[in-house]
Amino acid sequence: MSTSHDRSTQPVTGADLRNLEFWERLGADHLERLACIASRQEVPAELELFREGTPSDGVYFVIWGRVALSIHVPGRGPMQVGTIAPGELLGWSGLLNERTWAATARTLKPTSLLVFPGQSLIEMCEFDHEVGFYVMRSAFAGVVQRLQETRRQFSEMVGQP
Repeated sequence: MSTSHDRSTQPVTGADLRNLEFWERLGADHLERLACIASRQEVPAELELFREGTPSDGVYFVIWGRVALSIHVPGRGPMQVGTIAPGELLGWSGLLNERTWAATARTLKPTSLLVFPGQSLIEMCEFDHEVGFYVMRSAFAGVVQRLQETRRQFSEMVGQP
C-alpha cells in the first residue's frame, strides 16, 4: 500500500475539472463546488493506489499517466484485467457506501490523479441532484464500457468471436 509521502497533493479548480471529458458538460458553479472537495495527486510509477477487497474510500480520474487493474484469481494469483487511460474514471466503488475495491490499482508510469473522497462526493450528489444524476450516469457509462472490454478480453481468452 502507498504512504502519504509517495504522493504530492495540490488543490483543484473548476477549470481543472472542465479539462476532463467526464466533467465537461457541467456548469461552472457545479464545477467550482466539486473542485472544493477534490485534490490532485502526482504519484510515481509502480505505486499501489488501492487493493482489491479493502474498503473503498475515494473516486479517482486519471489526468495523465496509466493505471493497471488486476484481480486475484484463485490458483493463479494476480491477473491484469485492464488499464485506465487519461480522462477515465478509476475507483467507481468509491461511489457506493460500504463497499470494497473490486480490483487492485497500480500506476504503470508516473501518473496525475484527480481524487475525490468517496463520502464527500456521495454527499455532494445527494445534496445537488443535478450533479448526482450527472455523476452516476457518467460513472455507469464508464462501468458499462469497462464490462464490455472485459467481455471482449474473456472471449479472446477462451477462443470465441
